[in-house]
Amino acid sequence: MKYWNKSALIGVFAAIALGIGAVAVANVPDHPEDVVKYRKSVQQSLAVHMRLMKAVVKGKVSFTGHLADQARALQVSSKTLVDNLAVLFPAGTGADKLKTRARPEIWRDWKKFEAGAQKLSAETAKLVKIANGGDMKAFAVQYKAVGKACAACHKPFRAKKKRKKRKKRN
Repeated sequence: MKYWNKSALIGVFAAIALGIGAVAVANVPDHPEDVVKYRKSVQQSLAVHMRLMKAVVKGKVSFTGHLADQARALQVSSKTLVDNLAVLFPAGTGADKLKTRARPEIWRDWKKFEAGAQKLSAETAKLVKIANGGDMKAFAVQYKAVGKACAACHKPFRAKKKRKKRKKRN
């Protein structure tokens, strides 16, 4: 092949440019603000699945057939949290620098924070096993254990939400 046609050359250069661009994007460090948004989303996914299961456990809805799926989804989210704790909570992403409720105690007492996340993951795994068995009483008990594991981290490591003051009406 002595000569390349224009289309082939354009294709080769485009592929090289895209390859270089992909490598450049892959090596860009994450912005702390984006890390905080991402970790909030992971935590919010935990909260959503807990709320959905709570509605069933409290008898507000009769969707007991959904519990196993919700428990598995909760387990995936908790595994994401535990497996990526250092990535989701890097130094410099606390409330002293960014808009977040993450308290400095996370980084001061990392081992306790990590142990709390692992406890959540372990309790969630138990919840999945019980959900697959179909025993609603046992599920409700384990659901409370998962809630306690969540709260055990919230109290020492998450600042309380600031409430907006309401204007008084005359």
